[in-house]
Amino acid sequence: MWLAFKQKIGAKIIAWKNTEHNVFKIVFLCAIFILISDNQRFYSSLSSIIGTASIPSALLYLVVVVILFSSLYLLLSLFAIKHLTKPILILMLISSSLTGYFLDTYNVIIDDRMIQNVADTDSREATELLSWKMLAYLVFFGLLPATIVVFTKLKYKPFTKHLLWQGGYITASLAIVSLLAIAFYKDLSIIGREHHELRYYMNPSYPLYSLARFTQTTSAHDAPVRLTPIGTEARQASTWQKRGKKSVFIFVVGETARARHFSLGGYARDTNRYTREQNVIFFNNVSSCGTSTAESVPCMFSLLGRSDYSIQAASEQENLLDVLKHANIDVLWRDNNSGCKGVCDRVAQEDVSSLKIPELCRPDECYDEILLNKLQDYLDKAQGDVVIVLHQKGSHGPAYSKRHPPSFTEFTPECQQDQVQSCEQQTIVNAYDNTILYTDYFLAHTIKLLKNNAKTFNSAMLYVSDHGESLGENGIYLHGLPYMIAPEDQKHVPMMLWLSDGYKQAYGIDETCLRQNSAREYSHDNLFHSVLGLLDVKTSVYKADQDISHACRKHS
Repeated sequence: MWLAFKQKIGAKIIAWKNTEHNVFKIVFLCAIFILISDNQRFYSSLSSIIGTASIPSALLYLVVVVILFSSLYLLLSLFAIKHLTKPILILMLISSSLTGYFLDTYNVIIDDRMIQNVADTDSREATELLSWKMLAYLVFFGLLPATIVVFTKLKYKPFTKHLLWQGGYITASLAIVSLLAIAFYKDLSIIGREHHELRYYMNPSYPLYSLARFTQTTSAHDAPVRLTPIGTEARQASTWQKRGKKSVFIFVVGETARARHFSLGGYARDTNRYTREQNVIFFNNVSSCGTSTAESVPCMFSLLGRSDYSIQAASEQENLLDVLKHANIDVLWRDNNSGCKGVCDRVAQEDVSSLKIPELCRPDECYDEILLNKLQDYLDKAQGDVVIVLHQKGSHGPAYSKRHPPSFTEFTPECQQDQVQSCEQQTIVNAYDNTILYTDYFLAHTIKLLKNNAKTFNSAMLYVSDHGESLGENGIYLHGLPYMIAPEDQKHVPMMLWLSDGYKQAYGIDETCLRQNSAREYSHDNLFHSVLGLLDVKTSVYKADQDISHACRKHS
């Protein structure tokens, strides 16, 4: 029986391979396949909201699916042209399978900013996302149907007739979409207005739209642009010369830390035992500019603010580090992550992520303490005031257990898989909390380094994370969701400030006042002006009402 079955299947495969198939039939089958196999996240989201409609749920569900299919068939039919059909179908099948995997597994949406993240991600980070489940999606929903397309003989009508048939299919698809949209406008418009997030899950239409936006932005960014200078007249207040010491300001850019897991902000676990001993000021009501590094890091150093920020606009304007340079302050960017996203292009920079120091590094990456390696040598050579930016690896997922040394595995059992969705949620939280504890240790050692230089420098340290993280709540993992629908944990970030006694005295800063204001609502928008204020930099681009320390300083 098994032999007969194999022979029957083999005969069908040979018959399929030797038969010419109408190109529009193959396009139809591919559209159906993508619609069924790669849109599970869309269907589950649609099911959860469709009950609010005024017509039977099953009917409206069917209407939406038909519109989605007709739109996809219309799109694919545009490419039903000899020598172009197969490459497009193969690309669509493979890319849709991978998009479906990330939607189903992590609830990660593929928008233009996520595509930017992928472009900026180094190979070490990328390998953490590889899994057998991802391979299964790629093989069964991508490579296997793509292989069938490769060996399928496509039948095209003569050129003129083909164009007529193609136009007919496109017109019919467009008519179906239009008629259904008009007939069910009331319910569809309500869903569209009240649930904008639904469009993010449409595969492959939204990823294609995002790719087009990314390509447009990248093309504009690659074109020669005139960088707009800002704060060129910046200077430190005249009283800085009377401080008697040089000043060093360390700005630690955290990675993927969510405020809710900092015990300084009320978290039950003691994840801040090290910085608590250093008498830091913790700000527990801070919002990020974005939900990804590629978005938040340039934004937090930009003058634009979240409401006006775009990748292109930020790339065409100088940032905070440029203004500090205009004020004759030496600036150094040290990176243990995947780069500064253009922020440090015009200042001194060091990539320490690949140093081979056994006690500070794994074979494939380094722990954040590497950022302090030989930093004392730099301070010893400093001729004037300096600002040092330390860009952490922090709590970057999904391999949280790799972000801290084994000695910091305090909260157990700890998820040690790269595919965190396969772990019990509490083990994910344990691994994540261990990264927060290690970050706290790193920050405390940064403060100790500054304390050791008290005879030479008045010193300060500001820490703030670029964005937060989801740890499996409501089936959402990692980060990068569009800001509008991102959960609070991806946007609520920790910030802390430490000031030496000499720094407070030299710059006239009232620490008690800062602590009293630490519960106020702040965001990344405050960072540009707060750093300028804390360094007493005078410039026309500084806004006192955005400076978290303005009301707590004596002004020169």
